[in-house]
Amino acid sequence: MCLLALCLLAALTPGKPVPMLKSLKLISFLLLSLSLSACGFHLRGSQAFQPLEMRIDGEYSQLYRYLTEDLKPSASAALQLTIIDEKWIDRSLSYDTSNNVTEYELVYRVQYTLGVATPEGPLRKKTMELMRVYQADTANPLANRAEQRLLVDDMTRRAAKKLLARAKAAK
Repeated sequence: MCLLALCLLAALTPGKPVPMLKSLKLISFLLLSLSLSACGFHLRGSQAFQPLEMRIDGEYSQLYRYLTEDLKPSASAALQLTIIDEKWIDRSLSYDTSNNVTEYELVYRVQYTLGVATPEGPLRKKTMELMRVYQADTANPLANRAEQRLLVDDMTRRAAKKLLARAKAAK
């Protein structure tokens, strides 16, 4: 409100003339921003997030590192995220006439619990699965491994983002 008053005062003070159109644009922009902030509007992702208590077996896993990039584990948190199991499955999908693999499917399965710990009983286990299909280069098997490492990293990062999104929705 003070900012609006200062802008009006600056526009109406004698001295350097301010073009009327410019001052109207400024005033309308300030009124719009003031009304949006007054109604409780805020940009996505700018709200405070309650800390998560994270109990993850295997602190050396890549998923744990990606989860702790965005959140710091806290002992006094309401929500609890526990990673129970991580599993990678690499399946052959198709073969060529020479019986060489031409297409693979990579599956990342994460079992976890998420919620508020209660003395009534343990939290229900949930499973999240991410899948990717990639083409195999029979002429260059090292490139296949490099592509698989990139996919593993990307899928792990996506799993961490999905878990954090589910935790935000659960709060």
